[in-house]
Amino acid sequence: MKLRLMIIFLSMAFFANAQETTQYESDIIYFIELNGTMTQYRDATTQIIAIYKNNYSSHNVPDTVWEEAQLLADNTLEALKFDFVTVYQKFFTHSEIKELIELYNNPVAQKYISNVLPITEASQEAASVWSKNLGFQLNDFLYNKGYE
Repeated sequence: MKLRLMIIFLSMAFFANAQETTQYESDIIYFIELNGTMTQYRDATTQIIAIYKNNYSSHNVPDTVWEEAQLLADNTLEALKFDFVTVYQKFFTHSEIKELIELYNNPVAQKYISNVLPITEASQEAASVWSKNLGFQLNDFLYNKGYE
């Protein structure tokens, strides 16, 4: 009787843990959709196919082949998505993922996500100008101090 109860208890614990893991994975997948990660990689597959189309332009590859190639690329994203699940599980608990989802569901966070690339590009340009100006200022400063 004790053995039977123990087996039932362990089975229930295993089942509960399996459900939790499944929900955990689902929440991570939802989060990487929400934070723009998967959109970024979907866009990348489209850009990669465009590069291949350009490279094979002299081969008269029909559009149907390129459509199949896009489907192939899109299918690789499913495997990548589950690779990301494994990565996120290493760094975040299920509870933390839920908090991130709550944070990223905010309209301002979504605005940031949709503008992160132009913000990054503009920031890099500003930093480049700053770096160049700082170099000029340091050169002038040292020159004025008598160091050439």
